Amino acid sequence: MKLILTKALPVIQGATFAFLLPTISILSTSFDSCQTYDYANLTNIEKDEIWMTRMRAVQGAVTVASVTEVLIGLTGKLVGYLAHWITPLTIVPTITLMGLSLFRAAAEEAATHWGISIMTAAFFVIIITITISWAICVILTVFEVFPKDSEARTDSKIPLIRSSPWFYVPYPFQWGFITVSAAGVIGMIAGVLSSIVESIGDYYACSHLTVYYMMHLIIILCLNSDISTHFKDEGKSGPLPDHALNRGIFIEGIGCVIAGIIGTGNGTTTYSTNIPALRITKVCYIFSRHVASRRVIQVAAIFMIICGVCTKFSSIFISIPNPVVGGIFLIMFGIIASVGLSNLQVIDLNSSRNIFILGVSLFIGLAIPEWLQNNPGSIQTGSPVADQVLLVLLKTSMFVGGVMGLFLDNTVPVKVLVLVIIISGRV
Repeated sequence: MKLILTKALPVIQGATFAFLLPTISILSTSFDSCQTYDYANLTNIEKDEIWMTRMRAVQGAVTVASVTEVLIGLTGKLVGYLAHWITPLTIVPTITLMGLSLFRAAAEEAATHWGISIMTAAFFVIIITITISWAICVILTVFEVFPKDSEARTDSKIPLIRSSPWFYVPYPFQWGFITVSAAGVIGMIAGVLSSIVESIGDYYACSHLTVYYMMHLIIILCLNSDISTHFKDEGKSGPLPDHALNRGIFIEGIGCVIAGIIGTGNGTTTYSTNIPALRITKVCYIFSRHVASRRVIQVAAIFMIICGVCTKFSSIFISIPNPVVGGIFLIMFGIIASVGLSNLQVIDLNSSRNIFILGVSLFIGLAIPEWLQNNPGSIQTGSPVADQVLLVLLKTSMFVGGVMGLFLDNTVPVKVLVLVIIISGRV
């Protein structure tokens, strides 16, 4: 709808990994493990209440925290002000730790059958990976190669497919009215800020491939401005004005609020992986640059809406075996970490200061959450609310690493660090 009614960029928005780590922290600090329940003595209503209670807590955190993103988009200059302080040495540990800290989830799924998972991860194209691995699991299931209790079988989830309705339209508060806690909201704000940083970079990348860029050049030509001067300045500011960035963040925040109210259990962000695919939708060249079509994104959006409403079709994907999902996790989480590390190309790695900040941010971002995971009762402030807030934040590795990088990069001068290194070497 946004692409049809406005001149917005053709970006695809969907569930984000940035909210996953705060969600895990909220669930691990606010609720007991699901394995502690005796499901044999529980009714179906009581079983549903176990997961719906957790879903309502995540909904509340996502909904309220997303209001922060809406306000950031409405403030006008705040995005540009934040960008002044958020440097590559902040972005690298934030995004890299987003991928690295999820290794346990990937390993647990892959461990159900390492052979299938490694085979899945061996392919580069995700669609081909899923298709081939899924087909092999179907064949091995038909010929009874897998044991009956193997999670690599594709027939274990057929009852779920049969019991799912043909159509289902999600509606607000479908799991009950949301519950809000200070710890959940503050922890989820860390995911919101990470999502904003990622989306701003995606907007700049997408603008070079779209009709927006073509219209921008036409305006320059009509004004008889110097094209070479424009491209020289573009390297610093990009073709997008500040008000366009603010609108994008504002609308993305609205999407997160709606996602939280409906009960998706996640927020929305711009998918950076879809932006390179815009090159295959090019309709013309301008100054040796691709100009992409937005019609493709509109058709894809309609297709995704149909798939989301037609639950019988969507439920087919439930039969994807867990080892295949584990292999996909190995690919996707690895790519997320690599995207974060790719920002190193704009950092002077010959500088001892930069090496120090990068290493300390990454290491502390991994060490503190791991220590708290093994020592859950270590934080005792005297206030249960403050304890929970600190636990959620400090168990979110991308928050710890990002804040550490932000603090060090904006406070550590070059000369002081060189003096410290010299003194340490002498000692």
